[in-house]
Parts: sequence; C-alpha cells; structure tokens
Amino acid sequence: TSYLAIAGFLCRTSYLARGGFLCRTSYLGRGGFLCHTSCLGRGGFLCCTSYLARAGFLCHTSYLARGGFLCHTSYLARAGFLCRTSYLGRGGFLCHTSYLARAGFLCCTSYLARAGFLCHTSYLARGGFLCHTSYLAIGGFLCRTSYLARGGFLCRTSYLGRGGFLCHTSCLARGGFLCCTSYLARAGFLCHTSYLARGGFLCHTSYLARAGFLCRTSYLARGGFLCRTSYLARGGFLCHTSYLARGGFLCHTSYLGRGGFLCRTSYLARGGFLCRTSYLGRGGFLCHTSYLGRGGFLCRTSYLARAGFLCCTSYLARGGFLCHTSYLARAGFLCHTSYLARAGFLCHTSYLGRGGFLCRTSYLARAGFLCRTSYLGRAGFLCCTSYLARAGF
Repeated sequence: TSYLAIAGFLCRTSYLARGGFLCRTSYLGRGGFLCHTSCLGRGGFLCCTSYLARAGFLCHTSYLARGGFLCHTSYLARAGFLCRTSYLGRGGFLCHTSYLARAGFLCCTSYLARAGFLCHTSYLARGGFLCHTSYLAIGGFLCRTSYLARGGFLCRTSYLGRGGFLCHTSCLARGGFLCCTSYLARAGFLCHTSYLARGGFLCHTSYLARAGFLCRTSYLARGGFLCRTSYLARGGFLCHTSYLARGGFLCHTSYLGRGGFLCRTSYLARGGFLCRTSYLGRGGFLCHTSYLGRGGFLCRTSYLARAGFLCCTSYLARGGFLCHTSYLARAGFLCHTSYLARAGFLCHTSYLGRGGFLCRTSYLARAGFLCRTSYLGRAGFLCCTSYLARAGF
C-alpha cells in the first residue's frame, strides 16, 4: 500500500487484522520517521525498526520479550554510540558490540563469560592498536591478532601451543618483510610465504618436502618471471603456470601427460591471441576459446562436435554484433541472444521452436520500445510489457 496525503507519506504497508502483523511500513509525519517495522502482537516480536525522534536514533532493532534476546540495536544518545549489539540474558553472550566513549573505541566484541572466549575485538588506547583478536584461555589458541607497537607490526597470527602450528603471520622488521606464513614443524609444510630480500621476490610458496609438491610459487629474477606453478613429480601434472620469456607469454596452463587434457591456456604470438582454451583429444570438446585475428573477434565459444551445441559465442563482424548466443541444432533452442543491426536492437531473447516460448525480449525500432516481454504461445500469457509510442507509455 502506498498513500500520499497532506499529513504524511505512507509507503509499502502490509497488515493482517486479527493476527496483528505489520510488515514494511514507512511513515513521515510531524513526529518522526518510522521505516521497516514488523510487529507480532501477542508474541512481542519487533523486528527491523527505525525511529528518529528528538532524543536519539534507534535503527535495526529486534526484541523477543520473554526470551530476552536483543539483536542488532543502534542508539545514538548524548553519552555514546552503541551499534550492532546482541545479548542473551542468562547465558551471558554478548556479540558484535561497538561503544564510543571518552576513554577509547571498542568495536566488534564477542565474549562468552565462563568459557573465556574473546573474538573479534578492536581497542584503540594510548598504548597501541589491537584489532581482531581471538583467545581461548585453557587451549592456548590465538587467532587473527594485530598489534602496532614501537617495535614492529604483527598481523594475522594463529598459534596452537603444543602442536606447533603457526598460520598467517606477518612481521615487518628492519631486516625484511615476511608476510602470510604457515609452518607445521614435524611435517615440513610451508604454505603461503612472502619474502622480500636483496636478491628477489618470493611470494605464495607451498612446499611438502618428501612428496615433492610445489604449489603457487612466484619468483622474479634476472632471467624471467615464474608465477603460480604446481608440479607433482611422478604424476606429471603441471597446473597454473605462467612464464614470460623472449619468445612469448604462456599463462594458466594445465597438462596431464598421457590423458591429453589441456585446460586454460593463453598464448600471445605474432599471429594472434588465444586465451582460455580447453581441449579433450579424442572426444572433441573445445570450451572457452578466444581468438583475435584479421577477420573478427570470437570470444567464449563452446562446441561439442557430434551433438552440435554452441554456447556463449560472441562475434564482431562488418554486418553487426552477435553476443552470448546458445544454439542446440536439432531442438532449435536459442537463448540469450543480442544483435545490433541497422534496423533495431534485440537483447536477451529466449526462444523454444515448436513450443513457442519467448521470454525477456527488448526491441528498439523507429516506432517504439518494447522491453521485457514474456509470451507463451497457445496459452496466451503476456507478462511485464512496456511500450513507448508517439501517443504515450
């Protein structure tokens, strides 16, 4: 329901009389602004309420009376700012609390009293900045801690005491920069390591010593640039490899030796540009191919040889522009077609041949504009049609 009167503006209102359910109500009057309100009478559930009065601002409030659950509350008063608060009375669970007072800034805090679990805490005091901290007292688990002191910067640290697992550590010291490091002591697993030294830059490295698995490695040396490399020695699997040499650029290559599967290959040569190509040898499946030559531009093409399925094809020629086309030969299904010609513009068209279903069609001609039309042939269903002619809309 929408109502505009002299007194105020009432927009988007739903009301069920006997049940007492009021959903999505907006009212602008002399008192204030009430937006997005839900009320269930006897149960006492108030959800998503905004009220602007002279005292303060209450936004996004949920309250269940007897249970004592207050979720997502914002209040601006003279004392301070309380935003996004959840409280369960007897259990003592306080989640997502922000408070701005004269002493300092406490943002996004979760605390469970008896267990001693503190998660996602930010505090700005005179000493330093502590952001995103999790601590479990008896277990000794510290996760996602940031501290800025005079010595250095420690960001995103996870430590499990007796097990020896250190995950996501960043340290900036006078010697160099170590970012995102994971180490498991006895197994010899080093994952996501970045180091900047005088020799070169090593970023995102994973190494498992005995198995010989090297994953996501970047190295910049005088010879060339090797980025995102995966190699399994005996199996012969090479995945996500980038190499820049004098000959050309090979990016994102996957190869399985005897099976003959080549996936996601990019090559820039003198002839043209071939990007994102998948080929399965004897089956004849070519997926996601882009080629730029003298004739035109063919982007994102899928072809299955015997079935005759062409999906997601773009072609730019002298005649016009055909983008995102799906065609199944025998069934006659054309889905998501765009064509720009001299006569008009046809965008987002779906057609099923014998069934006669035309969905989401836009056409701009000299006469008028027809946008978002659905038609089911014999049944006669016409939905969401707009037409602009010389007379009106």
